Amino acid sequence: MEKIDSQVGDLAEPFPQLFQALTAEKDPMLRWTSMEFPIDSNDLDKSKYKLVVHPQDTAQVDQVTVNCTVLYMSQCVSGSRCKDTCKSMGAAAYRWFFDGCCECVGTQCINYGVNESRCIQCPMVNKENHDDILTDQHQANNSADNFDEAAAQGDGAAKGDPNL
Repeated sequence: MEKIDSQVGDLAEPFPQLFQALTAEKDPMLRWTSMEFPIDSNDLDKSKYKLVVHPQDTAQVDQVTVNCTVLYMSQCVSGSRCKDTCKSMGAAAYRWFFDGCCECVGTQCINYGVNESRCIQCPMVNKENHDDILTDQHQANNSADNFDEAAAQGDGAAKGDPNL
């Protein structure tokens, strides 16, 4: 898969039990898909875990393995909607890809989950033909009838349009 640029952020007051409940089984309406994978981390807050060391053990206990769960919204959304949706689902963080794909990240993940756009109904963007205005209109479900050709060409600023 091609790497797509993304924006990431932490979410205040995650609700891990809700996030786990939503990702435990496949969503019957396919509004999202989730995936879980193990991560080994030395960076985890070990005060949360009770590590018991026996003198006869020679294995290192510095490394802890946990499962990271991420959730991908099926359809493209705006960056602000991605953040709000992930927060309402109990996620700890979010990653919004510039193709419109939204990834909600669980509390056990590091580095904001998976850096790949994997939304099943969100089209990939060809960077050479990418047009921010057209993308915004598509995501807002506007029709081509409302398309502002002058704004798309950058002529709106020359005409004194304060919205550009």
